[in-house]
Amino acid sequence: MTELKTKVEEVSAIKRKIEVEVPIERVKEAIEEEYKKIGKTAKIKGFRKGKVPRHMLEKSYEVEAIQGAMDRLVRETYPEALEKEMAAPISAPHVEPKSFDKENPFVYEATYEIRPVVDLKEYTGLKLEQPETKVSKEDVEQQLEMIRQQMTQLEPLPDETVSKKGVVMVIDFKGTADGKSFEGSEAKDFMVELGAGNLLPDLEKALTGLKKGDDASFDLTYPDDYFNKELSGKSGHFDVTVKEVKKKIVPELTDDFAKDLGEFKTLADVKKDIEKRIGEAKETNNKRILFGQVVEQLNEKHPIEIPEAMANSELKNMFQNYVRQLANEGKKFEDTGMTLEQFVENYKAQAENHVRSFLIIDAISEVEKIVVDDADLEKHFEDMSKQMGQPAPKVRQQYESKNLIEGLKIQLKHEKTVDFVIEKAKIKTVKEKKEKKAAKK
Repeated sequence: MTELKTKVEEVSAIKRKIEVEVPIERVKEAIEEEYKKIGKTAKIKGFRKGKVPRHMLEKSYEVEAIQGAMDRLVRETYPEALEKEMAAPISAPHVEPKSFDKENPFVYEATYEIRPVVDLKEYTGLKLEQPETKVSKEDVEQQLEMIRQQMTQLEPLPDETVSKKGVVMVIDFKGTADGKSFEGSEAKDFMVELGAGNLLPDLEKALTGLKKGDDASFDLTYPDDYFNKELSGKSGHFDVTVKEVKKKIVPELTDDFAKDLGEFKTLADVKKDIEKRIGEAKETNNKRILFGQVVEQLNEKHPIEIPEAMANSELKNMFQNYVRQLANEGKKFEDTGMTLEQFVENYKAQAENHVRSFLIIDAISEVEKIVVDDADLEKHFEDMSKQMGQPAPKVRQQYESKNLIEGLKIQLKHEKTVDFVIEKAKIKTVKEKKEKKAAKK
């Protein structure tokens, strides 16, 4: 039988067009098969099902037979043509017939996307920045104070106690801004601490001097630079009921305090543990920061065009993850007010960047011959074991039962590749930026 004739044309860096010529012998066979198929169910007045003469079928069903034959030929010959040309498409083809008749070869064109070829630029010697990882005495003291405050107990004060700096009030309140309610304008059993610096001065002043059972109404003006821009500059009004006035019982920082925290004998032991944990957290954060800088710089150096099929696949993954996250919060996608089209518009560039970085890192791993071995897998399962509180073999079995091992290998290979790029980078350590104090309520 005469072989297919094929020819591949480069449409773009990520698109190819293959022209396929199917020999006349196969065209006639396909047409014959379609008429046999149609003849089994064709209904023409005066003839029983399956007994309609061929010339009558051709007269009544020629369009269906030709369309069916073309579909059959594309379905059968497209994989053959790709194999002949050693083509590796990553998308479904867009097929356009060029010619079809019963007496000539069938010619069609199929356009498809291919995985981009990454022309690697310089990926060693990248200039990166990381915060200093040194744990200061101030870091330890701040964390210790947070723990101390978390262990603080509240003790009710006598009913006649007048509120002042240092006490905690339990209140019900209802407020308005320019006469209208707003999100968070009403609450019951709300706790506020006077003198902690978390309240607007006017609100602090209005609450000072009240005692349990008191009702109060007062006005205030939200500052122009108020953190909630919807309220800034507006006139506020609040009605408040004081339900309780309490004092804070803050534990002293002693060895007894340390023992209450668990397996510690002295306060010094607690401080050492805090220092260790802060250091580990800073190291983890630095790794995340450096990883992000590597990905960003590699993307800038390799502005490769991303196939639509790969971008759409990543968008689908992102959407599924987004929906799962919403579900964990007890919400649905419809609750966001976004349409699917808006989601695609908002996240398309991010999806393309994800794909681009995947391709670049994959290319680096191939050049540098970075592989994942059993030791890498075992370390991952040991780490997961500590997080999940399950034996490592059981964690591995869960991955295997869900066919996740191959995907995990790709993930770990890319992590090792980024670690390699970081090791070869020029890293500058800069002073850590302190977080700004939370805005006053």
